[in-house]
Amino acid sequence: MSDKVPCPHCHSKDIIRSGFAPVFKSQIKRQRYRCKLCRRRFVSTFHSHLFCLKKMDFGLNAKIFYLCVQGLSNRAIGRLLYVSEHCVRLRIQRLAQRAFVFHANTVKDFKIAEPICYDGLENFAGSQYNPNNIQQAIGRESLFIYDFNFASLNRKGRMSVWQKVRLKEIESEFGRYNPKNIRITTKNILRRLYLKSEDKKKFTLFSDEHFQYRKVIRKNLRQLRINHITVSSKACRNFQNILFPVNHADLIIRKQLAAFTRETISFSKKSGAMCQKYMLFATFKNFMASQFTKKHVRRPEAHVKSPAQMLGLKNKILRFSDIFNRRSFAKEVMQLNSDWRYFWRGEIPRSQNRNTIYT
Repeated sequence: MSDKVPCPHCHSKDIIRSGFAPVFKSQIKRQRYRCKLCRRRFVSTFHSHLFCLKKMDFGLNAKIFYLCVQGLSNRAIGRLLYVSEHCVRLRIQRLAQRAFVFHANTVKDFKIAEPICYDGLENFAGSQYNPNNIQQAIGRESLFIYDFNFASLNRKGRMSVWQKVRLKEIESEFGRYNPKNIRITTKNILRRLYLKSEDKKKFTLFSDEHFQYRKVIRKNLRQLRINHITVSSKACRNFQNILFPVNHADLIIRKQLAAFTRETISFSKKSGAMCQKYMLFATFKNFMASQFTKKHVRRPEAHVKSPAQMLGLKNKILRFSDIFNRRSFAKEVMQLNSDWRYFWRGEIPRSQNRNTIYT
């Protein structure tokens, strides 16, 4: 009867109308269907982001998404749209889950043919006693965020006497993070990138002079042919720096996401939620915005083409409906890599928790 609404259980198109779902306050009527093959019922919004949500405003998800990537916190978005903070948090989680699946499907068969810029974005979640690094890999020419993962860190730097006592209490009760977390996560993400490279003999990696990066390439991944080029972290961070794509992404995310702003009170309360917000930023940057706002002499199309267009993945700058036209399901998690499976659920890998047995 309808080609647009197949049965979500058996995928049969032999369905009939079967009344309407109960209408709540400020909702629209939802058509209910029944499958003749499996005889199970479902509503027309089963595949959409509106499924099992009380507020049926079709534009609410888009409003929350754009306000989130433009620097507003969850509570600020709720006050502006007259919804609760829980509503905003729930929809951001569902949007992030769809973003993970969309990104994985888009780059599933793609081969990387450009050098990779690699560095960590340091932040914290929960409290400043739980710092972390989001290890991000970005294309040198396209500025496309290919992959990222998460590494927990132990607090360092200057602390007051009270802060030192408090840190000692936390570590005595819950333990410390693995001091080799950066090395472990770097090994995992570099192996994934190497396997996706087009020419494995010419795989080039740009990074700073972090000793953990050098150890990974010289010891853990010595069997791989990785051309590693480093630059000092104290070098001028302008467009001539070989790590400009990473520095540019850090600059934008510090400005456009409240959870990553310096000295903020809008920090993420959970590490998994922070990774989900980073995924929304990566999706916006890769597919929904041009490389730069202004014209560039060396890149004449940088102000009209997105990073995905530069790679040939898409032929236009995508809109919200082009990506978030439906919700993702648990069965689609299997196509994600091991790190993103945890992020999809709003969690972090177990190896990044405190008091983990060091290997």
